[in-house]
Amino acid sequence: MVLVNNNRTYTLRRQGFRLLMLILLFLCQPLLAQEMPAEADPLAFSKAAAVRGKSYYLINCQQCHDADGRALANIDFIAADLTAPDTWYYGTTPLHVFRSIKYGAGLEMPPFKDSLEDETIWQIVAHVFNIGPKENRPTQE
Repeated sequence: MVLVNNNRTYTLRRQGFRLLMLILLFLCQPLLAQEMPAEADPLAFSKAAAVRGKSYYLINCQQCHDADGRALANIDFIAADLTAPDTWYYGTTPLHVFRSIKYGAGLEMPPFKDSLEDETIWQIVAHVFNIGPKENRPTQE
């Protein structure tokens, strides 16, 4: 992409910025890996956790995703329809949903790592799967 006459300078700056971003990503990767679990917590598959997760969902998530998870009421930006996992951009496994809640997703979804404990996030994950397709709903007591 060339802006003005000074396209060589612009290209060099752009490449330098990309290199800086890659270096930062490389350096921060171990920190994220330490905080990110390797496998889903059993709470993600628990019916009881889904029930508890609903209240946390209503407090933290419904303003964007609506109470039913369909995200039809918000006209300011497009939030994911949580009842249709096949439309999710950032993955459909419990670990993907956990990561999206904890660290944010895209430009619009904020991270909740500083305001919600991991256990609470897993309960919200269980609720998200509970409002989705029947085959994905938690089955453990």
